[in-house]
Amino acid sequence: MKDRDRNPAPSLSYPLAGKNEFCVCRVAVGCALTTIESFDNLPTAKRYMRRMAARVPGSYVVFSQTSRRVLGKVVRHG
Repeated sequence: MKDRDRNPAPSLSYPLAGKNEFCVCRVAVGCALTTIESFDNLPTAKRYMRRMAARVPGSYVVFSQTSRRVLGKVVRHG
């Protein structure tokens, strides 16, 4: 029996940064999102998103866990 058969690969799903409603995500290649932080209110999430974009160029979004929609977006070219 091969070792990989006894020890399957770990799950590729990761828990989100928290159980809050609004996630600030960095947009990776294409439309993949990487969660950076999560918040329980939208204004705080949007402020954090803008701060991140000011520090590190890239595309950032605020994503709602409930509605599964993007509620804010910032793109900063570096």
